Amino acid sequence: MGKKANFEITKPRYFSFWSIFFVLLVVVLFTVLRKFVCFHGDMLFWFFASTSQSMAALFAVGGVFAVFKFQAQEAKLRNLYDVFKEWCSIDKGSPFFGEDYRPDLWKDDQIVSIGRKAVEKRQKEIDDAKKEGRDVGRGLEKTVDSMKNRINEIEDHEKKRNVALKSVKLPMLVILITFMISIGSLPFTSYISESLLGLIILILTMALITYSMCCVFTFIRFSLSLKKKPS
Repeated sequence: MGKKANFEITKPRYFSFWSIFFVLLVVVLFTVLRKFVCFHGDMLFWFFASTSQSMAALFAVGGVFAVFKFQAQEAKLRNLYDVFKEWCSIDKGSPFFGEDYRPDLWKDDQIVSIGRKAVEKRQKEIDDAKKEGRDVGRGLEKTVDSMKNRINEIEDHEKKRNVALKSVKLPMLVILITFMISIGSLPFTSYISESLLGLIILILTMALITYSMCCVFTFIRFSLSLKKKPS
């Protein structure tokens, strides 16, 4: 029987203890500092201006990293697809698909399902032959195992690509929200500097900045850890 490739495919935990801890620390710190520091209009203006620029830069860095990571996964999958089609088109595929078949016309998202159906059908024939005491040949069993391993590898890399794509959504969303709040507050800094609303926006922005950094760090660490487990 073919052994399935074993990959680490887990989603990043953005709502971890440390991310929540840092956000709460920022909220408490600025609440305490409010008693001793006057948040005047000029300070808030430069704070929101620098925050909007920083979030724009962070969004660009995170986006570029995500794009390159996704492209790397796509390149790996492209190679696996091509190798599998070539493997099927020589002489390995005829026991599974018959003589008249065109692997070069298969769509990428159909390869796993096509391969699984063919393997399941052939494996059933092998199992039935063994039950009846007929010799199926070791070579055919090895070919079935090889095909299973190739299909499992493709399926695992597809899962890794999809998880990597989904994992970038939350960091980018938090960064975008932080950017919108900071740039939207710029024209009103002189009006909100001495009000409770200004304090609330300031604390919220600082908390979002902290959480954005935690999310991006978690995403990068998660992306770098998408590797094969030792057997």
